[in-house]
Amino acid sequence: GWLPPAGCWYFFKELSGLMTERSNFVNLSDGGHIENLGIYELLRRRCRYVIAVDGECDPDHQFHGLLTLVRMAAIDLGVTIDPNLQDLRPATDGLCGSHFVVADIRYPDAQAPTGILLYVKLSMTGNETQYLRQYRREHPAFPHESTAQQLFGEQQWEAYRALGEHVGQSLFADYLLDEDSTEGRVKSTSSWLEGLRNRLRVDPS
Repeated sequence: GWLPPAGCWYFFKELSGLMTERSNFVNLSDGGHIENLGIYELLRRRCRYVIAVDGECDPDHQFHGLLTLVRMAAIDLGVTIDPNLQDLRPATDGLCGSHFVVADIRYPDAQAPTGILLYVKLSMTGNETQYLRQYRREHPAFPHESTAQQLFGEQQWEAYRALGEHVGQSLFADYLLDEDSTEGRVKSTSSWLEGLRNRLRVDPS
């Protein structure tokens, strides 16, 4: 007799909540079943340091993925995150003041320390390479071109790769490194993130 593919059974297990990390097969997805950034479960585990790169198509910088996470974390987990997104909102020329912000994570239980969220957003600040500035002139929607186009050409692929490299280098700019670092190297991830928080903190008042 005919038997359905094994994948159907595992798809049913996922839909019904029966899938666990001990299953023979695990469906690895982009996290969009709950929230697009994949941070929710990290907050449930009370992670102290969280780094999130937001690559969603968001031409108006509405931060739908992040703000959905903020709402769900508060309602479901009692976790408070209140990011200051001012530097990530584009000016009239479409350029942002930064590629990233740091926000405190406040857990509801006293035994869990306050965490730090480093939120990186695809954005243009004006200090990118000539190649990226030229690509943006030719493709004004960049870096928020529609995700309906899943097949990138060579030029488009290189533009997103180069922007990601630029943002990564910006995170390790000299003025953002740990004050006690030597030869441009930070002591640890925790000291780097703590240093970022101290240098990028914006007084909400």
